[in-house]
Amino acid sequence: MKKSTISPSRRESRTGFTIIELLVSVGITALLVTLMLTIVTNVLNGWNRSSGSLVSGNQARTVLDQIAQDIQGAIIRNDTTNTWLVATIQKDQAGAGDAALSETAMTSSWTVTGGTGKPTAAAANGSFQINPPNLDWSEYKFGQAGVWLRLFSTPTAANSTADPTAPRAVSYQLMRVRVGSATANQYSYMFFRSEVTPTATFTAGYDLLGSSNYNTGVSTDGVAGNIRRPSSTRLIANNVIDFGVKIYGRVSATSGSTAVAYDVELFPVPRSPDRTAVKSIPTASNVPYSYVATGATTATTAYNSGNILLLPATLVSSYFNSYLASPKDPAGATLTNASLNAYPVAIEVMVRILTDEGARQIAALEAGNITGDWWQIANANSQVYTRRIEVKSLVP
Repeated sequence: MKKSTISPSRRESRTGFTIIELLVSVGITALLVTLMLTIVTNVLNGWNRSSGSLVSGNQARTVLDQIAQDIQGAIIRNDTTNTWLVATIQKDQAGAGDAALSETAMTSSWTVTGGTGKPTAAAANGSFQINPPNLDWSEYKFGQAGVWLRLFSTPTAANSTADPTAPRAVSYQLMRVRVGSATANQYSYMFFRSEVTPTATFTAGYDLLGSSNYNTGVSTDGVAGNIRRPSSTRLIANNVIDFGVKIYGRVSATSGSTAVAYDVELFPVPRSPDRTAVKSIPTASNVPYSYVATGATTATTAYNSGNILLLPATLVSSYFNSYLASPKDPAGATLTNASLNAYPVAIEVMVRILTDEGARQIAALEAGNITGDWWQIANANSQVYTRRIEVKSLVP
C-alpha cells in the first residue's frame, strides 16, 4: 500500500527591512521634517513681520496724529521780525550730537564702537536722498539725524486753568540714545516731541531761528531750551531712524478765464507744479540747510553756502521767478497772472520706523556682532509712514 506523504512547505520568515526600504523611509521622513520646518519657519517669519508692522504702525499713528494736531494748530504770520516755523535737515552728528541729551535714564550718543553706525550724508549709500526716482517717499533720506522741525502751535482747548490754550513752541527731532548707564551698552533710535510752556514761550519770544533761548539746549522740561534739547520724558516713539517733511506753498494763476491753484514743493527741493526743480537740487555737501517761514531778509544765503536758509519773502520766491515769467500747469498748458505764496499751505510728514527684528539687527550691526550694509538692513526691516497735513492758520 502506497503511503501518501506530505512534504512540509517551506516558509520564509522576514525579520527586518531591506536597505532600500530603510533608505526610502528615511528619505520620506527627512522630507516631511524639512517641509514641517519650512512651514513653521515661514509661519514664524510671517508672524514676526506682521507683529513688527503692527507695532511700528501703532507708533506711527501716534506720531502722525500728534504732528497733525500741532501743524493744524500752527501759528504762522507774514512778518519780517519773527520766525514762525523752521525745518532743518541737520548736519552729520558726532559724540552726543547737537541736542546733547544727558540724563540718568538716557544719553544721546552717535558714537559707534566696534560696528557700523548710521552712514553720514555723503557716505556711499549714505543718509541723504531728496530727489529719488519718481519722488517715491520710501526712498527719501533726510540726513543722519533727520529733520529738526520746530513751530508755534496752539493746542486744542484743555479743561484746566493750569494748561491754558495759548501759543507754545514745539519741536520734533530724532536721536541715537544710550539707555541707562554706560555699562548697559544698549542703544536705540528715539523720537522726541518737545513742548515749551505758554509762559516760557511768551518770555522767549516768537523767533525760532534768531533767539538763542530756542537754540541753546536745556533739559529742564517746559523751558525754551527744550526746543534744542528735549527732556527724556518727552519721548514719543522708539526705533524711528528717519524723519522728514515736504513743505508746500501755492501757485495761483488763470487758465483761460478760470482761476486755478497748484500746491508746489518749497522744501526740501523747490519745484514747479509739474514737480520739476526750479533751483539746482541740494546735495549732501549743502547739509545743514533749512526752510524758514519768515519775511526777514537778514542772514539770507543761497545754496552752496553751507548753512542754507530758505526765506519765503526772498529766496524761495526768487527761485520761482523764471517759472512765474512763463507759467504752465502740470500738463504743460500756458497759464497767466501767476503768483506764489511761499508760506506753508500744507506739509507732508514722513517717519521711517524699524520693526522689532530690524531694531535687533541694527543693534547687532552697530555692536559689531554681524556685518552688512546699514541701509540695506534698515530698508528691509522698516516701514515708511506718511501723512499730508493742511496748514490753515496763516495770518497775513
